Amino acid sequence: DDKASVTLSGSVSGDAKVDDTVILTLGDGSKLSTKVVDLGGGQLGFSTSTTADKLVDGTSVKAEITVTDAAGNSTTKSDSENYSVDTVAPDLGINLNPIVVGGDNVVNQAEADDKASVTLSGSVSGDAKVGDTVTLTLGDGSKLTTQVVVLGNGQLGFSTSTTADKLVDGTSVKAAITLTDTAGNSTTKSDSANYS
Repeated sequence: DDKASVTLSGSVSGDAKVDDTVILTLGDGSKLSTKVVDLGGGQLGFSTSTTADKLVDGTSVKAEITVTDAAGNSTTKSDSENYSVDTVAPDLGINLNPIVVGGDNVVNQAEADDKASVTLSGSVSGDAKVGDTVTLTLGDGSKLTTQVVVLGNGQLGFSTSTTADKLVDGTSVKAAITLTDTAGNSTTKSDSANYS
């Protein structure tokens, strides 16, 4: 989320005092000013926040303080903290196999009445892994979830079943998968298969 709040905080020492100015240089080159405060326990420091979009174009934040004494002598000290930026969403693909009911692609009344079993299967690719959730939206609007499994030959996929009566009120089944990486980037992919 490019507008997520990011706290920037630290401590100061030496002759720094409450209300001295701390200048923070953000990843995008912009500057943010804050004041020294009493953190308690005899410690002085600062704390402010910015938004994550201000960090995307860089890899560090620099905090700088300048203290000038009564005689006009100045000292400037700075400290930088590095971070990494990951805005790349996971690579992902899903393919739902054709819907087969009773040997064809048509749900008839007898199959619906008998609640004939219908296999819903397909493959996933990219960064999908075993145990990820696939959500299937059936013809009647209900949802069915299943997990990604190893299909063999290096292929991952899914397979579950429903009954033909769950397909009567529609003409397609949709399979969807969402992945979120450790940095919080998310990708959703879906595929639909039609029937009559």
